[in-house]
Parts: sequence; structure tokens; C-alpha cells
Amino acid sequence: MADKRFGGFWRRFLAYGIDSIILYLVSLILFLIGLLALKLGGVSFGSIVMTGDLPLGTGLFAAVHIVATLLTGTIYFIWFHGTVGQAPGKML
Repeated sequence: MADKRFGGFWRRFLAYGIDSIILYLVSLILFLIGLLALKLGGVSFGSIVMTGDLPLGTGLFAAVHIVATLLTGTIYFIWFHGTVGQAPGKML
């Protein structure tokens, strides 16, 4: 029987950190796309900064971003573990 060498706490912690960085970059891209959509919808960020008033739809934008980020993370781990058996962090 072949000996299997399992990763310890720090290796798994580093692998999760790598996966978190990848997911953060995807989340940032989704956030920037959402900001661009708000900008195209006529929301001026200068007026938000000057007045402090949030326009209608900003709360919905935040909720959609949170849900999209959670779904992206879930799909990321399910897809990689289902197809390859490990996420990119563990591959490295």
C-alpha cells in the first residue's frame, strides 16, 4: 500500500489563502462591473460623495453583489473538487 502524505495545517491554510485571493479577484471584477452598470444608469459617484445620499438601487446592488460572490465561491469549490479533485490552491 502506498503511503499518502497529507498536508498539515499550514499547507492547507496557504492553499485556502491562494483560493481566497483568486475568489477575491473574481469578486472585485464583479464589483467593478456592477459599478460600471450603476454609472451607465446615471448614478454620479461625485454626487454621492458630496451629498452623502445613496441613490435608489444601491442597497439592491449590494445585495446582488453579496449573493453573486457567495454563489461564485460555492461554484468555484464544487466545480474544482468535482472535476479535478482539488482547488487550485491545493494544486499548487
